[in-house]
Amino acid sequence: MSTRNEILKKQSELIEVLKRDVTSYSSIPGVHHIDVGLKYIDGIKTNEISIRFHTYKKNSKSFLKSLTVPKMISGVRTDVIVSNPILNSRKGKVALQILGGVEIANAHMMEFGTLGCVLLHQSGKHVGLTNHHVIVGSMGGKGEEIIQPYSPTSSKSQVIGEILEFNKDLDCAIFTLNSQRKANIYSIEGFNQLFTESSQPVIHDRVKKSGITTEITYGEIEGISLNGRLTISCIPQRPNPGTKISDQGDSGSLWVIDSETKGVAMGLHYAGESNFSKAYAYDINLIFKALNINTKTP
Repeated sequence: MSTRNEILKKQSELIEVLKRDVTSYSSIPGVHHIDVGLKYIDGIKTNEISIRFHTYKKNSKSFLKSLTVPKMISGVRTDVIVSNPILNSRKGKVALQILGGVEIANAHMMEFGTLGCVLLHQSGKHVGLTNHHVIVGSMGGKGEEIIQPYSPTSSKSQVIGEILEFNKDLDCAIFTLNSQRKANIYSIEGFNQLFTESSQPVIHDRVKKSGITTEITYGEIEGISLNGRLTISCIPQRPNPGTKISDQGDSGSLWVIDSETKGVAMGLHYAGESNFSKAYAYDINLIFKALNINTKTP
């Protein structure tokens, strides 16, 4: 296998091809996502980096007519992948301390998910990071109460903070924390290290996450798109419980480098494949920038 620097170079070259030559193919019926990632041959993931078209189903050539995916674009082989991302949100457990990997919800919504991590905002406030669809959705807004755990009839003792900022395009949101319960900044349930920095995601990077439903699971980054979307797939070397990489309720989890010593954040989980084989996240660096989050311990 190539070194990480060699993969990063190839990945960057293909990202430029995406920018220059692939936008004209985005209108192909059924295609919901285009990225640079590992090519599949007969259902088997290879090490070849290709331009990948994600579609809800493979349509016939007679239906697509001239709007078909070419076998090659600018000398790079393509791949068509059938995928059906499902937003992950499901009820979890009560937490005595507020840290990444615990259940959270908007007190006024029937939606719940995972707190990615408690981080430091540029304003100096401690904030909780999760998905837009978990605590904002189509009805929420700034100042609304966040509770832990979720309950259809929440009490004041469950309120841990208020929505501060959000970005729908990157499916992310942060909320300020009150003094109701102790907050463990940069900590995630089940992991020993503090997550005080981030890194540019690179294809083949090994990652892990801690969510309220499937708990700790492992995977590798296999695809990266122009808008920062990461595709993460299971790997035989790190089998997951029940063969699931994620499930409903894991939305908001933080994908981090799979290391026992390095605390490096990579992506914010927002969805999983319907057959549980893949997870989807957004590049954490874009999220930190959009939400004014500091990545270093003060």
